[in-house]
Amino acid sequence: MKKIVFFMLFLAFTRVGFAAGLSPNPVGIGNFFLGTPKITDSNFNQVLGLLVGPTGQPGVAGVSGANGKDGAPGTAGVNGLPGIAGINGVTGLDGRDGTPGSPGANGVNGVQGPAGPQGPAGPAGPAGAGGTLGLGNGEVALGTCDDTVNIRATQAFDGNGFNLATIVVSNISGINGANKGCAGQDLIIHIKTTAGVFKQCTYSLSSSMTGANNTAEFNRSNCAFINDGLRMNDLDNNIGLEINGGV
Repeated sequence: MKKIVFFMLFLAFTRVGFAAGLSPNPVGIGNFFLGTPKITDSNFNQVLGLLVGPTGQPGVAGVSGANGKDGAPGTAGVNGLPGIAGINGVTGLDGRDGTPGSPGANGVNGVQGPAGPQGPAGPAGPAGAGGTLGLGNGEVALGTCDDTVNIRATQAFDGNGFNLATIVVSNISGINGANKGCAGQDLIIHIKTTAGVFKQCTYSLSSSMTGANNTAEFNRSNCAFINDGLRMNDLDNNIGLEINGGV
């Protein structure tokens, strides 16, 4: 009896229809499935019909169990013995010599020394297109575009000796009325070294110069053998002067 009461209560709460055989007479199931069939067996404890209701909601998740304890730390391993030092390698061969470096730049030219004493005047040159002059200062007779001109040579000390510094030609006649003088012509100097080598430089006179007192100067900027550093004691006694190419 207790089982039946419990089951009926269970069906009542879960909304499931049920029927039970309570007498020897057949009990109708109703129209739960196929109409009204009859049950001939009158077993009092037999469930005659069962309709399942909706699925119930899932139950609440259980509480997680406590974490286990950490295990005991393991025993540290023993350090190994240090290894034996390696053998030194064989000394390498010497490398090849490097390429020689390029020559260094030339040093700065020394300060120009004072001009030497003025030499004696040279002899007058022959009439014509040129003349000669001993080193120093003097007058040269030309007899071409100008009767005479003055020429002077200076020297400079470079720390080791005296070099030829300048050759200055002055009192050159320019345009004077209808006379063009030496304007537009080439002024050429010639020298000879004690070794018998001849050198020369050319200075072009302006084609518009006027008056009778024009000057031309040969120096390092316009005369190669002066720029090369020609020693005074390597010069012959005379300097030749020539004016040509008149217009």
